Parts: sequence; C-alpha cells; structure tokens
Amino acid sequence: MKQLKVISLLFAALVFAACEKFVAEDDWNTQGSTVVSGNLIVKAGFPQTKGGESQTLAERFVRIGMAVYQDGKRVDYVNQDNEDNNFGTMSLDLPPGSYKLLVVAHSCSKSASTNNFNKVSFTSPLSDVFAYETDISITTEAKTIDATLTRATARVDLVISDEIPVNAASIMFNFKGGATTLNAETMEGVSSSTHKVVEMEITDREQKTYSFYTFACPDGQKLKVEASAYDANGQLLGAKVFNDVTVERNRVTSITSPLFSGPIEGPSDISITVDDSWGETITYPI
Repeated sequence: MKQLKVISLLFAALVFAACEKFVAEDDWNTQGSTVVSGNLIVKAGFPQTKGGESQTLAERFVRIGMAVYQDGKRVDYVNQDNEDNNFGTMSLDLPPGSYKLLVVAHSCSKSASTNNFNKVSFTSPLSDVFAYETDISITTEAKTIDATLTRATARVDLVISDEIPVNAASIMFNFKGGATTLNAETMEGVSSSTHKVVEMEITDREQKTYSFYTFACPDGQKLKVEASAYDANGQLLGAKVFNDVTVERNRVTSITSPLFSGPIEGPSDISITVDDSWGETITYPI
C-alpha cells in the first residue's frame, strides 16, 4: 500500500506541477504581518453550527488568514492557526487608501497562498473552505470589520450501498474537473485539467459515506470521479467511475452506488517508469 501511495502522490505532484502555476513554498508557511493594533482590525465569524451543534471558530477551522490588495497587488497579509491567541481577530497597519479585503478559513495542511486575489491556492486534499471579501476604505482612524464567512466549497459524498469487505483498507478518489485554487472575486474555482487524488483510510466498515471537497469551476463544469478501494497490500477490491457529476458552491452532491459488487470500472491506469541510463558520452577535446 505504501508503494501505491507513493506512486499516486508522485503522479499527482507531477501533473500539478505541469498544469498549475508554481507557488513559492515560503508563501504557504509565512505568518505575514504581526501587527497587533493597526488601523484595520478584522474579526471573523461564521454561523457556528455543524450538524446542529454549536462550534467556536477555533473548533471549526485549523487555519485562517486575511490579505489586502491594492491595484491588483497584495499589500499585506496575516496567517493564523487555531493555537494562536485571539484566533480569528487579525490586524494590519495600512496607509490611507482604498483596498480589497479577503479572509479565508479552512483546515488544510498549510496556510492558503493569497499572493494573487484571483488565484488563492490551497494544499491538497482540500478541506471545507469559508471566505469573505469586500472593498474597504482605510483612514488614519482605526476601522473594525466584522467578516461573516460563507462557504466557498462544494462537497461530493459517495454513499457505498453494498457491504464493505473485511480486508478493505482505503478508498481513493481520483477526479477531474474540480479545483483547489479559488478565484476570490467570483468565489469559483480556477478551472484545471489536472486530476486530484484524495485517499482515505477505512477504519469502520459501518461507515458508508466518504467525502471530498472541491471548488466548483465556471460554466457549470462537471466532474469525472473515479472511486477505488484497496486492501492493505494495494490489491484493488472494487472501482466505479461516475461521469458528469454536477457540483455547486455550498451544495452537497450525493452519489449512492455499490463499489465492491459488479464489474470493476477503472481506475485510470497510471504507469510511471524511469529510464536512468545516460546518453552517449561527450569527450572534452584536449
């Protein structure tokens, strides 16, 4: 199974690197401004319920960040994680002027890359993402913005209708047509032709619903979803392909289907070979 994971992740990384704009690694990790009491204070909030239960911002999300833009360029930004004091309250000290403000909250493995307002990138697998954007005017007097976050993602649920075998260890989603990069102006995904690979462990055979998140792309672009299940040794146990899957922002698309019974459909065969032989030697003339 480890070999399967390595190959899948390697393929995903190669395709991603070929088709997506490269984002500098330090842009994922840096904290940004550390101003405590600037002339812009943003307090993030969201409807604090999940499944009917009340949650705090820190319980709901692992990371939050805000960025401000002027004339299409990012001026300053702040990233926080939910172990920071005053998680969700962020401040910047800005020269007077007109700006565009963006706030994103999520639980991805790293902070979002907000360098480009129209291409806000998140690490894969994508978590549920909430966002807020608005135009603001800054003066020398302190301004407080109460940012009510709303969901930016769509979710796809696979509800497995047949029995999950005892030896099933993981489920993998390989899908095309969604995005992990957000256009904050439209709250839609930046269209991408790359495949996204999401793998989940099976720990409870009674758990029949498995989900992944994506940003819905423009023009009603639909997904092709390949779901496949494996045992601990990487042996394929079952696979199904779902074409023309509709996804929309803030909506769940539910697919109910057997996964282990019936014919195996897919997954896409991915073969990676490496030819490490050298070409003909070039002899330096003396």
